[in-house]
Amino acid sequence: MPDLLTLCEHAQNAVARQAEAMEGRQSLRPGPKVTKVKDECTLELTGIGRGSTTLMFSLAKPQQNLPGVVTFAEEVIVEVTKTLKAFEKRKKPDVRPDAGVLDSLNRMGEVFDRRGISRVEWIVPGRSRGKRSVKATITKTVRKRVAESIAVPVKKEITIEGRLEMADFRTTDERCRIHPPVGNPIQCFFDRSMEDEIYKALRKTIRVTGDALINPVSGKTEQIAIRSIEPIDPLSVTAADFFTGRSIEELAKAQGIEPLRKLSVLKGGWPDDEPLDEFLDETYRDRATG
Repeated sequence: MPDLLTLCEHAQNAVARQAEAMEGRQSLRPGPKVTKVKDECTLELTGIGRGSTTLMFSLAKPQQNLPGVVTFAEEVIVEVTKTLKAFEKRKKPDVRPDAGVLDSLNRMGEVFDRRGISRVEWIVPGRSRGKRSVKATITKTVRKRVAESIAVPVKKEITIEGRLEMADFRTTDERCRIHPPVGNPIQCFFDRSMEDEIYKALRKTIRVTGDALINPVSGKTEQIAIRSIEPIDPLSVTAADFFTGRSIEELAKAQGIEPLRKLSVLKGGWPDDEPLDEFLDETYRDRATG
């Protein structure tokens, strides 16, 4: 059952994220999927075959189109297949795959972490008679290639605000650390020509602009090469963040909080030499007599 849930969840995520990417949206953004993606690209498990288990999916709301016309959902599923096939054959995809799609394909491979499954075949049947099915195979090796591709950060110009708490002025490794109002501190690098500006800004609230390396999976800023820096009013940063509406997902992402994947991490927390039953009896007895 855990393997079934893993495969179904991340197969659906891969298709939905590919659809969002093809619609020009950020697939790793928090919140619900856009209506078109939800309506046209939701899969439905329609059967389980015998032998080497076969999971049969179909579209929950199949689109009625003219003969020979490829639907949006079909285009999406074919693109996911092409991405998988490229990694299977060690070929570099024509276009860098969406980070969210890669994340889903990598997490689909979690079934290999448990014993019993060594390969998963992603098969797209031919749409009409005479058309051959398209197949891509996921193995531990393919998953490793996908994971290595995910690890490559994306370079992007960004502007952030926060308090400059630390700076290292060694000529071989000049860096500083900025603490934004929400989230973890961000490591920054600067040129020697900016030493005086950085020194004057220590322990102050600033705004910096520079080239950042963004983790394509988590969306977190890993580091920034500063190009410009300016002091700002600390109250403006605090007020702006206070009045910014954030969802639970956005707050968790900003603070680096990961979903709970194993309930076993909650195990414990009570001293072994302290009888829990006696503690509860005393607590409720005091409440009844108080």
